[in-house]
Amino acid sequence: MSAVSTTQSTTQSSSGPGVVEWEHLDKKKFYLFAPLASLATRFALYPSNLVKTRLQAQSGKLLYRGTWDAFTKIWQFEGIKGLYKGFLPNSLGVIASQIYVTTFELSRHMVSASTDNELIKNAVPGGAASLISQSVVVPVDIVSQRMMVHGQVTSPFGAAAPPLISTRQVVREILKTEGTKGLFRGYWTSICTFAPSSVVWWAVYGKVREIQLEAAPDTKTHVPAQALAGAIAGSVTAVVTNPLDTIRTRLQLANSNEVGAITVRGTIDTLLRQSGWGGLLKGATARVIHMAPNSVLMITAYEMVKRWSLKPEHQE
Repeated sequence: MSAVSTTQSTTQSSSGPGVVEWEHLDKKKFYLFAPLASLATRFALYPSNLVKTRLQAQSGKLLYRGTWDAFTKIWQFEGIKGLYKGFLPNSLGVIASQIYVTTFELSRHMVSASTDNELIKNAVPGGAASLISQSVVVPVDIVSQRMMVHGQVTSPFGAAAPPLISTRQVVREILKTEGTKGLFRGYWTSICTFAPSSVVWWAVYGKVREIQLEAAPDTKTHVPAQALAGAIAGSVTAVVTNPLDTIRTRLQLANSNEVGAITVRGTIDTLLRQSGWGGLLKGATARVIHMAPNSVLMITAYEMVKRWSLKPEHQE
């Protein structure tokens, strides 16, 4: 779960009648239901994330011509297992999601005491939550991404794919060749990716909700309307911030022996040299396919979880 998606689902219920606030929740119920909902969403959207990662990582001779070509080739030559390579370590991101939600909500509660500015009330807690949660997200992403791109097969006549690798093997190899810092490669790049994503998402989401409320004021707490706004915001954010995400992905996947490739500038230079400016939009379609439904599912699931987790005195 990304920082953006968690923020989307958390804050959109921050005011108004019928809204479930953080202090209304039974935390024991919440921390039971929220991880399950997050894991289910992660499972449903994982194939699109894998395809996006492979498209962004490919260089030189292209293995895939686009999003649909990647989906069909992976399904044909690697099967369902190919679409879920790296899911096990990626599922640990559920922990980061709960860290993010908790940090965001507590920070927002403190910030709200000193300002009524919605931008500040969202931006400051979002930044704090991203900073803390990325400590879990980055290692999880690096391990799962390397498993995602392992043993790609695009022809029945090609060489046999290497056997599947385990999470332990990937972690051992990273520690052996790069040390602990290898698990945190691209940490600041990740923060610089997700922070702008949050800004773009909230700007678009806020504008869409403004238009919706002008047309139909009774949709203030209407989940379908919020979900539609989330889908639009997710789609726009996916395209606008795709260059940052592509750079982050390639930076984290670069081999330790690729001279100059492990710096941000080296990664950008290599990408432009190999694919031109169009390379910055690699995987954009797959990212839209991932982020738009993610926004919808996260808002819907989070609202359901919050209502299931209400304290008895706040239940209708």
